[in-house]
Amino acid sequence: RLQASSNAEIVKDLFFLDVRSTISQRNQSDAGLQATDGLSVSGNRNQALTVGISPILRQRFGSFADVELAYSRDEVDNSGSVSSSLDSISLSVSSGRRFSALPWTLSTNARREDNSTGSQSVFRQGNATVSYAFSRRYSVRVLGGMENNDAVGNTEQGPSANWRVTAIWTPTPRTNLEIGYGSQSFGSNFSLQASHTMRRAVFNASYNEPLTTTAFQQSQAVLFALEDAFGNPIENPGEQQVRVATNEAA
Repeated sequence: RLQASSNAEIVKDLFFLDVRSTISQRNQSDAGLQATDGLSVSGNRNQALTVGISPILRQRFGSFADVELAYSRDEVDNSGSVSSSLDSISLSVSSGRRFSALPWTLSTNARREDNSTGSQSVFRQGNATVSYAFSRRYSVRVLGGMENNDAVGNTEQGPSANWRVTAIWTPTPRTNLEIGYGSQSFGSNFSLQASHTMRRAVFNASYNEPLTTTAFQQSQAVLFALEDAFGNPIENPGEQQVRVATNEAA
């Protein structure tokens, strides 16, 4: 198993380059004999390789806004199963310190996935987000935009509006609860994010219903955690147990 990444600042405060790669084991089908680790004898297990590169441009316009333009190319090779190529581009403009009372973000992104089966999925989205704090404990975040997804298995055709309202409760600096409800091209959905930090324990809970693909999840997967829940470096991270995932339909 391999998890490798590198982040370089090519031009100071302007141009950055990220590269990454993973090697892991996957079960080809959830209908076959399931391997739980790399030593299990199973004809249903294969090797998965991911390689990605992302050039990124970042520019700060004083206290008004921060702009980021990024392109990513990822290759996902599942030996003996479906392999994919992913191309994505994103542009975001986030408010600076001048808008601390009413922070906002404008973003747009597009991703295309080409599979070895000949199928193709395209995701396009543009959003505007604004937040408002009623007090130190209570705030709300509102998102609105448009999306046009032509994904395998998604019957929705043409552009559609998407929105989400998220209520945020922060009773203490160590406790946070976010509950959201909204609508996307595949229907209405609910989200939950909760966390509570104690001296020797961290509790996290989350739930969401995103429109995604197996190939995209593989390209973003983290096999080994480098830090614990408190932000402390993990000694010998390669000794962590890594499960063998199921290679579901892309």
